[in-house]
Amino acid sequence: MSSPSSAPRVIKLADVAPTTTELFVGGHLVVDSLNLIEGLPGMAKTMLAYAIGAGHSQGSVPPDGYTPKRHGVLVLTNEDSRSVVQARFKAAGADLDKVMLMAELPGQHGRGTRPLDLERDQPLIADVVEEHSVGLMLIDALTTGLGDRAASAPAVAKLMAAYRAMAESLLVTIIAIRHLRKDSSGPAILHGAGHLGTGGAARAIARIDPDPDDSDRRVLSSVKLNVARGPVALSFHINDSSAGPTIEFLGPSKWTAEDLRAIRSPGPSKRDVARTFLIESLTSGPRLRHDLVHEIDQTHGIGERTLESAKADLSLEDRQIPITGRRGRGPSWWALPGSDWD
Repeated sequence: MSSPSSAPRVIKLADVAPTTTELFVGGHLVVDSLNLIEGLPGMAKTMLAYAIGAGHSQGSVPPDGYTPKRHGVLVLTNEDSRSVVQARFKAAGADLDKVMLMAELPGQHGRGTRPLDLERDQPLIADVVEEHSVGLMLIDALTTGLGDRAASAPAVAKLMAAYRAMAESLLVTIIAIRHLRKDSSGPAILHGAGHLGTGGAARAIARIDPDPDDSDRRVLSSVKLNVARGPVALSFHINDSSAGPTIEFLGPSKWTAEDLRAIRSPGPSKRDVARTFLIESLTSGPRLRHDLVHEIDQTHGIGERTLESAKADLSLEDRQIPITGRRGRGPSWWALPGSDWD
């Protein structure tokens, strides 16, 4: 029998107090939890996050007018200066008395300053949230706050889970901004920079892409939402004003994250096509190099140099087999590794 201190705590589901999940920004983000907004550079990720923060500080978040319980906004950034952050929030119409910035902290032994570190400074961040009645925390950008641990999948997953737990225990909504990977293959859920665990703890992931029908517009679409059905995408564009650029929502969009991912994807490269061609052509056994060069040129318009690169990628076997009655080493034959040459 286990001791009282080591015994598991068992709770009847009937005794669990029910909670309601609240969504905002057109159903793309979850209140009082961890959210990610992602996109390529130049897609207005920070501008959108600051527009959400400005509305939060005023008590009405666009585009659906969500009313937060606490209006305080905390910005964690290692990227923009104080004056830049202030100018962006001012242009977005924020109540600047309710927006706080946490960018630099005292260095070792009180000398100089150091960048914000999301793991090391989490207790300090939690204290600020409670002390200043913060209802929204913006992290810009996620990778700059991870430091060296960004290379460790377990460390990142653990840290993201800790921030989600903090959001849900302190009732603060967290929006972290992250970039997309350069590789656009595979489903949209895999496109965020860093390890898969980076987004694993997030309740919601939304991404921003150019609108394929109008280059002046952006589309906010849902990549992940594990508390409700995915929402309809939102269209917005950037207005220029004397105070600075601002976000204007234009209504629903027909696009989905997967639609936009497929459009962004350039498709297979010639080298990718050449690799597939070689695998399929050599499955039945060795073939003359000359025949392969001629065939891929005729069927795909791919040249000899690309085919040679694909051969190296696949570590193909290459043998010159003499022809009876002819001088020389004979023509080159290619085969998949481990092929039967008999």
